[in-house]
Amino acid sequence: MLNWAASREYIPASPFRKGGISVIKLDREDNRRNRRISTEEEERLISAAPPRLRALIILAMDTGVRAGEMLAIRVKDADLERREITLRAPTTKSGKTRSVPISTQRLRAVIEWFSTDDKGNVRPATVPLVVNRFGKRIGSFRTTWETTVLRAHGHVPAKGRPTRDWRTNSLTPEARTILHMVDLHWHDLRHEYACRLAERGVPITKIQYLLGHASVVTTERYIHHTLADLAKAAAVLESGGLFDPTNEPRIGMPTPKPHSASGRSQGESRAH
Repeated sequence: MLNWAASREYIPASPFRKGGISVIKLDREDNRRNRRISTEEEERLISAAPPRLRALIILAMDTGVRAGEMLAIRVKDADLERREITLRAPTTKSGKTRSVPISTQRLRAVIEWFSTDDKGNVRPATVPLVVNRFGKRIGSFRTTWETTVLRAHGHVPAKGRPTRDWRTNSLTPEARTILHMVDLHWHDLRHEYACRLAERGVPITKIQYLLGHASVVTTERYIHHTLADLAKAAAVLESGGLFDPTNEPRIGMPTPKPHSASGRSQGESRAH
């Protein structure tokens, strides 16, 4: 999940800078979390979210990009004709450029919506794709995300007194307790993207590229429980047969039993 104040990882050469310091900060990726998002929970999140967060959820679920990478996408980086989004090297954690496909109709609709202004005109190519209702880049959506998570799980996101402590986010202690119990982080959307690809048979090396992992080991940790589930599913092939390397090869088919003139085998004749 995004840490909006104190994290140890930054986007190299982020376009979002103040006083020479990057203002987009990311948590260290937790590639050992097992939190999955069901189709039903995804639908509830999308239904509970306001339009812009709804668009961001779809963008994250259908591309697996990190939050910082997503906020750094420019209009011209999302190429609808080529059906791909280019994540530029200065904005990625690895420092390498990569592309992710625009593979769903809903993702295409999100990009088209972000790419045009209120009058239907295409926005300038070099401006951020993801903007607020005033056409300005989005730097933080933590409050909207947390209240959406609460709504999606049947809780009215009550707010307490405003506070300077960013961690309380002015939610009541009760609301924050519920949020902790739901335990849904923004980064889990990226994790779910990877798991769904693995479950649909996408090779792990391709998932590695799409996620922008430097090592396939990281990708394996990301989806280790999914791979275990696939192995369990494949266990249905078990037939009880054994492998014995000491057996000599046999030639031809087993010799059939001799039959009597009546057409029955000798064993069958005796039985009758």
